[in-house]
Amino acid sequence: MKVTILVFLSIITSNLALDLIDFERMYQKKLYLKVSKFGLKYPSKFNSRKGLSILAKSNYKMKDFAQASKNCAKGAIEFEMKFCYKILKKIKQIYPSSYFFGLASYYMEIGDFKKAFEKFYELLKLDPKNEQIRAKLTKMLFQTQKYSYAYEQIQHFSSVPSSLSKENKKLLSFKKSYTKMFTHSKRDANEVPISALYYYMMFNPSADQEKISILRTKIQKFSAYGNSEKESLWLANLFYFEGKYQAAQNFLKEIQNRLLSPQARLSGDALQTKLDQKLQKKVVKKQSVRRFKKSRLLSRVPQASLEYSDSEKENSRSYLSKLDLRPLDDSELALASTGNMQVLKD
Repeated sequence: MKVTILVFLSIITSNLALDLIDFERMYQKKLYLKVSKFGLKYPSKFNSRKGLSILAKSNYKMKDFAQASKNCAKGAIEFEMKFCYKILKKIKQIYPSSYFFGLASYYMEIGDFKKAFEKFYELLKLDPKNEQIRAKLTKMLFQTQKYSYAYEQIQHFSSVPSSLSKENKKLLSFKKSYTKMFTHSKRDANEVPISALYYYMMFNPSADQEKISILRTKIQKFSAYGNSEKESLWLANLFYFEGKYQAAQNFLKEIQNRLLSPQARLSGDALQTKLDQKLQKKVVKKQSVRRFKKSRLLSRVPQASLEYSDSEKENSRSYLSKLDLRPLDDSELALASTGNMQVLKD
């Protein structure tokens, strides 16, 4: 047991003793995978201009384009390394998903959540069905207290991922509190803040005309409300709560220029997805109603069938046998004068 511990400690010590000269030798020997693994395990050892150069190039040689983008972003932003700009440009053109993931990871690492969110959003637009990226964005929305946006994203999942169980539990507690405010406490909708009334409607979507009317009036009453991206999205969602899906669609198109932040654009995308589903169902329903009406009309048309006696069939065959049905040759066709043709037309 002691021998095993000593061997383990000696390996750790030898790894920690490695410096840039050792990594440079590994790179020269084309041990790119080894360099990349050390970069993941001991990133602080590559925090210099030279270290990042060795690591980013090794990542690129190993075709680990996400890590190459992350390390090149660091090299380009912090050290203005020209070759990093070239690598980033190439990766963005050929592997855009790896490019955005790498940049988002870098911004997350340095604590710039705004830029990280923007890059993750770009990545989600490339791959809308990527649940891992959506879960990451949802978690970031929750961390920045954008609870309504976070709740919209959770609705996308058929089952809530385990990585979001904590956030989902918190949102369910919010739902319980806001529902209780109006059902048990019976608060007057005119007396509660705008956000509280909107959250209640969001958690309990229904065509409650009284509450919708009060909320719309409150939003439109103040000049600050109705103009910002958040309140604009609230107004669009009110149409959705009312079941006025086409009106919500039209209003959402009108406010696109106001949705500047990636968080608001993501919220707009969430509403658009719900509207597409509702409007598609309406189209399908209309088509099925038309088909049903058509089938009913056709069923009322009397079905006639012609039947012939044996004597009639025999007479028909006898008549056909007397006809000269041979094709006409060119000399016979030439006999057809303009006058003959006119007779045929008459």
